[in-house]
Amino acid sequence: MDTPRKISTSGDSITITWAALTEANTRGQAVQSYRIGYQECATNDVASCESEVTYSPEASSCNTASTNVPGSTLKVSCPEYSSLYDITGLKSNKYYNIKIAARNSCGIGLYTTPVMLTTMDCPSQVTGTVTEIEGANVNVIWDSQDNVSSYEILFQKVDGSWAIIDDCDGNPATVNADGKPFCQLLNSKIKTETTLAD
Repeated sequence: MDTPRKISTSGDSITITWAALTEANTRGQAVQSYRIGYQECATNDVASCESEVTYSPEASSCNTASTNVPGSTLKVSCPEYSSLYDITGLKSNKYYNIKIAARNSCGIGLYTTPVMLTTMDCPSQVTGTVTEIEGANVNVIWDSQDNVSSYEILFQKVDGSWAIIDDCDGNPATVNADGKPFCQLLNSKIKTETTLAD
């Protein structure tokens, strides 16, 4: 089998596709299902991978990414790379070594050459949030994170609902003298629209 290909990634999943085998590839024995194995790795070097391999539920060819279970109807002659599979429950910003094998009446075949793929580097919960009064303004300050394109700043209003204050664009390049991201708002507006105290 050909090495699986990446379709997409998120912070906790990788979606792959593969070239479905036909009976012409398997000496006349129809493929019954496919099995995906993967290992978490510290780097893109296979030597850094964990020794334990996690195996997926076996997926029939032409399985859709949303099901991740064996199909009730096996379609072994589907077009190449039309099968999709979501490997879920992964960790953010990690390398994963992924391989796939086909099963027929003879058993599981040889695994493909593994492919090394990574999950996305997703932001963690923001920490170090503080507010400071500076004259007529309120500064909202928080700890920075790497690989962040913008922050979303919400304020709890007097009625208990949450809303975005348009004055805060969330640009991570907007930093205070200490190099921390911050947003500056009029104190009077904060008092009127939110539950922040003096």
